[in-house]
Amino acid sequence: MAGTATHLAIADKIVETLPAGIITDLPAFYSGNIAPDAVHSRAGYTREMKKHTHLTTGLSGGDFTIPEKLEVFHGRLSEFIEKYYRPGSPDCDLYLGYVAHLVTDEYFNIHIRSKCEQRMKEEGITKDDPEFARRILRDMDRVDAVIIGKYPFKNDVRALLGGIWDCEIRDMVTPEETNASKAWVINKLFDSTAPEKDPQYYSYDEALEFIEIVSFAIIERFSGGKDFPRLFEAD
Repeated sequence: MAGTATHLAIADKIVETLPAGIITDLPAFYSGNIAPDAVHSRAGYTREMKKHTHLTTGLSGGDFTIPEKLEVFHGRLSEFIEKYYRPGSPDCDLYLGYVAHLVTDEYFNIHIRSKCEQRMKEEGITKDDPEFARRILRDMDRVDAVIIGKYPFKNDVRALLGGIWDCEIRDMVTPEETNASKAWVINKLFDSTAPEKDPQYYSYDEALEFIEIVSFAIIERFSGGKDFPRLFEAD
């Protein structure tokens, strides 16, 4: 899964790229982009809770490279949109951000995770080794710290996140959970210092390329077509 700073950078790039007025509630949109991970603040948190908020119950990160498994996820994503996303509603940009997060993680699993898997395999570390997950998470934290320090955000993301509270994603995360998660991002993540060591398995430059590719992919996917619901006009 992509790191929090990566999700926020992709949200920022989407806002920059789309015509003005497509996303009208920026605090809600940025908040939605980090909302699926708010489940981490839930009492008694388990991994299965995160799989629920990410629509990946029964799926692993490596499954996203298998067409049949990816189709399962895409079906769940479309069902989620049909059930919860209401164009023009007060919380539509919140849910749009939530969907953007899920698609970002899809691309992360297909592209970044697979690269890390191959690079670790060369060192004798397989995806089933507990060390595999630890090293990916370590690199995610390091890349996030670099993004916070170097990425050219167009908007004041920290202020926007603080501009709205009590965000709820129905059946997924509660207002209390999103508040706790967002408070950590505002008070801790944005004060991150540069990592003492560089990321080992993917770089800041690769993260920049990922941000660019995924932001445009999200816009293209939901701007019309037969496979996914149309969420906005990007022309």
